[in-house]
Amino acid sequence: MSIAEIVIANTARATDKTFHYSVPDGMALSAGMRVLVPFGAGNRTTEGIVVGFAEQSAYGSLKAVMKILDERPLLNGAMLSLAKWMREKYLCTFYQALKTVMPSGISVKTTEWITVLDGTAVPKSASERAVLERIKDAGGTADFGTVSDLPGARRAVNALNARGIVSRDEETAQSVKAKQIRMVSIGGETDVEALYKKAPKQAKMLEILRQTGAISAADLVAFSGGSYGAVNALRDKGLVIFEDRTVLRTAYRGDGFAKTVPLPPTAEQEKVLRYLNAAFDAGETT
Repeated sequence: MSIAEIVIANTARATDKTFHYSVPDGMALSAGMRVLVPFGAGNRTTEGIVVGFAEQSAYGSLKAVMKILDERPLLNGAMLSLAKWMREKYLCTFYQALKTVMPSGISVKTTEWITVLDGTAVPKSASERAVLERIKDAGGTADFGTVSDLPGARRAVNALNARGIVSRDEETAQSVKAKQIRMVSIGGETDVEALYKKAPKQAKMLEILRQTGAISAADLVAFSGGSYGAVNALRDKGLVIFEDRTVLRTAYRGDGFAKTVPLPPTAEQEKVLRYLNAAFDAGETT
C-alpha cells in the first residue's frame, strides 16, 4: 500500500502537521500535487498538498485520497524544501509556507449541502429540531453554514443523515470566481458586400466570424480593428449571437514559454565579481 504524506489546506496550528492517507491502486499521485481528502470526524472533503510518501504508518487504518486536483505537480522538490525551510525559519505553518510558493487563484472551496428528505420525521433532540426547522425555512436545502451556528449542529446533521431524514452532498469549486469570456458567432445572413459600403468594420467582423465560426469578442475587436460598439450593433441587427462561457483558471495556461538564460554582468558588476571571487579564494570575509 502506498502512503501519501499530506498537508491539509488549513492555517490552524492544530492541523500543522502531515497526515497519512492511503493512495488507491492506479492513482498516479506525485509529491507537489493537490488532492481532495476526507478530513476530521465528519470526513469533510478538504483540499490537501502531497509533500512526500511514507513506507509505513503508525496508524492502523488510513483514509484514502479521494481525487487528484492537478494534471501534474504544482511544486517540485526544491519548492517543497523551500517551504519546509520557511516553516522552521519564520515559525509559520507548513501550509502558509506552501501557499507562498504556489500559484495564486487556484484554491478550491467545498460546500456541504443539506437537504430534508423526510419532512414528517420526528427529531430526537432539540438540536435536531433546530437544524430541521432552519433548513426547512431555507426551502428544504441549505449549505451547512446556514446551521453551523446552532449548538450541536454537526452531530445533529450526522444523526439525521444516518436515519435518512436528511441527505448530505458536497460541491467542490474554485474559490476564486471563474473567468467569463463572451463568445461571438454568426446569428443571421446578410449581404456583406453591401454592408462594407455602410459599415466596413462590421462587415469585416462578419468575414472573420465566417472563417472562425466563433471567437471571443475581445479577439474579434482586435483582429478586425473595430470596436465593441460595432459588435453590439451586429447583435442588435440579429447578425451575431453572444454566449458567455466559463473558463476555469489553471496554473498551466500559457505553457510554452522559453526558459530564460542568465544575463551577462555589466562592466561594473564584472569588476565586483572578480574582487569577491578573489577574496573568497583567499579565504577573506567581507
